[in-house]
Amino acid sequence: MEELTSILLRHARLYPAAQVQDMVKLIYQNEFGPSHFNPGTTGCQPGYFAHSLWQGHPALTLLEQEAAGIKPENFAGEDFESIGNSLVRCAVKGPAPFALPTLCGMFAFTAAQKQGTPEGFLAKMDLFARLCQQGQLPFCLEEAEVWRKKMVGEGFAPVSHSAPYAAAYGPHYRLIHKKWQQFAPVFLAIDKLLETQGQVTVAIDGCSGSGKSWLAELLAQIYSCNVFHMDDFFLPPQQKTAQRLAQPGGNVDYERFAAQIMAPLKKGEPFTYEKYSCQTGELLPTGLVPPRQLNIVEGVYSLHPALAEGFQFKIFLHVPRPVQHRRILQRSGEFLFRRFVEEWIPLEDSYFSALSIPSQCQLRLNTDFEESTASIKE
Repeated sequence: MEELTSILLRHARLYPAAQVQDMVKLIYQNEFGPSHFNPGTTGCQPGYFAHSLWQGHPALTLLEQEAAGIKPENFAGEDFESIGNSLVRCAVKGPAPFALPTLCGMFAFTAAQKQGTPEGFLAKMDLFARLCQQGQLPFCLEEAEVWRKKMVGEGFAPVSHSAPYAAAYGPHYRLIHKKWQQFAPVFLAIDKLLETQGQVTVAIDGCSGSGKSWLAELLAQIYSCNVFHMDDFFLPPQQKTAQRLAQPGGNVDYERFAAQIMAPLKKGEPFTYEKYSCQTGELLPTGLVPPRQLNIVEGVYSLHPALAEGFQFKIFLHVPRPVQHRRILQRSGEFLFRRFVEEWIPLEDSYFSALSIPSQCQLRLNTDFEESTASIKE
């Protein structure tokens, strides 16, 4: 409850026109998120909330109408405001931080995943009452109790903002999971590219444990896109000569990646490719890959010089070494962790340094999000 206490105190300080009703809404959103919204989906499958699925959907139509009525000069708030429990309020304004179909997908995906309980909500209402009783919040305890009974009596229905709050602050936002905010620079850049280019191919390079695969998965949840993994192009044993491994980035089969992925992407036609299996040492065929406007290539060595010219946007993810080691150990166990530290990480570092990989990228993002920094080159 410490996080919620801090958030309640902060909101009361930032929004002096707030009523008990607005604090109840804040508590409701903290517990239940946007779970009252039902986009008609049956699950969170990759691409299920892609742009194309929102065309003509009432949720997007409503969002477009709302955004059209907001004048940019009347918006004075932040793009993102944390409400705790891994949720943020993402402002809807003209223009919104994200393309509206992107924001709609983030909102719907959050709604499909976020679940709260009446018990959890009531415990948070009790915290609110205690803070009022102790004088830490400037609200009437009796009114807080009235709202508690009202919520129970109405089956924990969603709450609207009060008229004074709406008049003072003009709140227009959608609730989304904080992971979308953390990678906001990526989505903003891709939205911009998709508006102007027929096909966009994005590379996500960076150190092990920095979240490259996780970011690719987030993108696949929102966009209808192809995702390709450099791990499927490890160098087979017969190609691991001393001369090849001495090359920066030489321990990946970039020739096969160029021939089987980059060349077909350029043609814009359906294709198949082969994935290298580390377990069997075989090349395993895939199903047919359809042409998509957006294609994501993730993994170390994706920006090898033999491939780099094929990308319209390049991303580099990094984390401090202690965070990297902790993540790899948790993910892969002690045995593979030692191989990372003694073999694979030094190879990565050599590749990054020798080929100046970070400096090639338009976006460099530190994914240690407690002290996150991002920079985009114009």
